[in-house]
Amino acid sequence: MRELETAVEEAVTSHTQAVVSERHYQDKLNEKRAKVGALAQKQEILEEEYTNWRTLVEQRFGEELQVTETAVYLERKLKAKRAAFERSQQEQGQTPEEIEEELTRATTNYEKAKSDFTQLHNLITMMRRSMAIRQSRWQEFRKFMSLRCKLCFQYYLAERGFFGQIQLDHDKKTLALSVQTDDQKTKDGKGKAKDAKMSGGEKSFSTICLLLSLWDAMNCPIRALDEFDVYMDAVNRKISMKMMLDVAKNSDKQHILITPQEMGNIQLGPEIRVHKMHDPERGQQTLRFQA
Repeated sequence: MRELETAVEEAVTSHTQAVVSERHYQDKLNEKRAKVGALAQKQEILEEEYTNWRTLVEQRFGEELQVTETAVYLERKLKAKRAAFERSQQEQGQTPEEIEEELTRATTNYEKAKSDFTQLHNLITMMRRSMAIRQSRWQEFRKFMSLRCKLCFQYYLAERGFFGQIQLDHDKKTLALSVQTDDQKTKDGKGKAKDAKMSGGEKSFSTICLLLSLWDAMNCPIRALDEFDVYMDAVNRKISMKMMLDVAKNSDKQHILITPQEMGNIQLGPEIRVHKMHDPERGQQTLRFQA
């Protein structure tokens, strides 16, 4: 009986140890399975990274090269390339970093010069366009001023009963006058008096008409004329003086007219001031004026 109890106790002890061992190894199995699962996940991540890197490398450097040489041959070839690179570096006297820095500096200067060139090119294009517009407007202005000068010349000539024209050639830079008087006609019947057949007073009057026409086209604050009536007769001088004084009264410019003739037959106004000089005397050092 005692032996049977002992055998039962041993069987119970053995069963208990077996259950404990089973639990221990089951825990070990679960732990190993967890490690295997984590490694499998890590493997998937690494495979995905490898695939991505391989794709990037193939896009940048092309497909994978099939290496047929041995590692020893490739190592020897790499050493030769390194030696050639070092010799080239010694011959150039610059390190790759210095060359890269110089390249960066040259690239920056190039981009700046390119930007400056583009800006200057755009500026020149804009200035050429502006110049073309200004030239076009200037030509229009010149055309209208020429027409105004011609009309004024005809208007001033009509004060004396004359008729004339101004012929302007802007390309040749020439100006030609043709004047017709009341009593002078050309022999060819065209009705234009030749300058050689005009009297001195008529020539001077025509010159005054031209001068007034040019004055009308110029914006000059001061207008001066000296001895304009030297070769004029009384009729032409009276008409010329009247025209010049009327122009002076109707403008905002200052007019200075110098003449050796008398001013007694000229109607003066409050806006006109006459300075009369005395006859010069022998040995005189200063000029005396009489208002």
